[in-house]
Amino acid sequence: MNATELMDAHTLELLEFGKVRDLLAGYSACSLGKELARQVEPSADADWIRSELALVTEMTEALGQGQSPPFGGLHDVRLLVRRAAIGSMLTAEQLLEVADTLNCTGNMYRYRMRLDGRLQRLIELLAPIEDLGAVAKTISGCIDGRGHVLDMASRELAQVRQRLTDLDERVQEQIRRLLRDPELRKILRYPNATVSGDHYVLPVAVNHRQKVPGVVHRTSSTGETLFVEPAAVAKLSAERAVLKGEEEREIRRVLRRLTAEVARVARPLTFAIDIMARLDLITAKARYSLDYNMYAPEINTKGRLWLRQARHPLLEYLFRSEASGRADRRAARLHVQPADHHRAEHRRQNGLPQDDRPALCHGSRRHAHPRRRGQQHPAVAPRPRRHRR
Repeated sequence: MNATELMDAHTLELLEFGKVRDLLAGYSACSLGKELARQVEPSADADWIRSELALVTEMTEALGQGQSPPFGGLHDVRLLVRRAAIGSMLTAEQLLEVADTLNCTGNMYRYRMRLDGRLQRLIELLAPIEDLGAVAKTISGCIDGRGHVLDMASRELAQVRQRLTDLDERVQEQIRRLLRDPELRKILRYPNATVSGDHYVLPVAVNHRQKVPGVVHRTSSTGETLFVEPAAVAKLSAERAVLKGEEEREIRRVLRRLTAEVARVARPLTFAIDIMARLDLITAKARYSLDYNMYAPEINTKGRLWLRQARHPLLEYLFRSEASGRADRRAARLHVQPADHHRAEHRRQNGLPQDDRPALCHGSRRHAHPRRRGQQHPAVAPRPRRHRR
């Protein structure tokens, strides 16, 4: 019997299961975990449920030991990685996002090494993640945090930029020489040069245009001033345009080289992102469980459902949201009345046939605190025939 037969969309809507998923998504660290949290569905596979509960239980233990997973820098770059794998060039900004995620794989690799040896399920889950930080260092060594390709990215790029710097010095020296000419200063609207695009221009009065040979790049709003690039400077600007083209080609060459590095680790990176997305969901369940004082239920396949001192998570969430201050929260929780329910007993009393669906059975020895009895992990879905009071 699959989950669809157990619970249709209408039943899930009546149970407000979507709101519970939204609550769970709020505990995720990144968009990857939020997406998975909003896709959680009920399951009738008892073995799978036990496995998921065991992972969540181990994560609660890890969080209790101060071992929170390092999700910093994790982005969903799977589409970018696929583009790199087929030969498309990534931009500098996209490469920086990939570098952040590559660094996250290294942090996650070291996190696994720090985990307590008793948390075997978590260790096995994270085992396939490789430390891909070396590729991240290659990218960050060529691109700064603003997405600017550094001179050190290649020797050719450094040489082109040095020639551009020398040429800019020559242009500025030529402008300074022209501004020192007393005859030229008489025909300028103000004794300074300005920049129009990539060109240095002089503000020449319109009636003196013929006295300054060069290229007019723009006119003032009144039409009284022409912004002229002197002929001597225009020649240097043409050389500069050629060098800028060489710089752009070299930048693209660097970006293609870095993209090829990403393509080389596309498969292990994509696999690592999928695992970290699942880990984010498991961590969200663990945080949700700790925040609401939940305990792992015992699963059986005999059709028995025994909820001891159960509390509705949505009601408690609403009271928590409305309450302000610690004292108010304690008072508000008194309004969430725990309820007991035994499915097998209920079915016997009402003459209903028994079924063999996986259900929950809570032992008293695991629930010493009366208000904590019966709370489920988010991995276990509510049942359609559950009666609430």
